[in-house]
Amino acid sequence: MKIVDITACIRVTKENDMYGMEYYIDIGSKVKITFTDGKTLVGYVQRIDYGRYIRETDLLVLKTEDNTFIGAMPYYIADIEVL
Repeated sequence: MKIVDITACIRVTKENDMYGMEYYIDIGSKVKITFTDGKTLVGYVQRIDYGRYIRETDLLVLKTEDNTFIGAMPYYIADIEVL
């Protein structure tokens, strides 16, 4: 066998009181993030910046339509929808 593709992606895990589910979002996918305060952000998934220290937070980095890079902390994300 030969390797024909290697794709980086982001694994998202959702849970409620009854069950949990996982799905994957490819790097470069257009997503809509809804934050816990109800605000939304639309952009393209670029990468995850992992905190180097215990108290340093991870960031999901998106590139917006106007080529701005924005880091979203997973703690404040209520939902992610692939567009």
